[in-house]
Amino acid sequence: MYEKNVEIQQKIKEARVRQGISVRKFAKMMECTPRAVSLWDAGQRAITIEMADKALKALGLSAIIGGEGEGGEKVERDNKKKRQ
Repeated sequence: MYEKNVEIQQKIKEARVRQGISVRKFAKMMECTPRAVSLWDAGQRAITIEMADKALKALGLSAIIGGEGEGGEKVERDNKKKRQ
């Protein structure tokens, strides 16, 4: 599993626990199984970008993916050029 993916999964779990949301309740919010949430929490299954986005929104969080270093900066510049 990729380091950024694990980092996002940890942030999601920390926020879920901090907000007092159970695995079962979070699974309902995410429209997935409690087992899927438990596997993400344990780092045994990678969360998809779509599910991570849904989880972050459900928890009132956001994340920048690929925003660190040269790669993220290049993406930002490329997107600006496309808008012009």
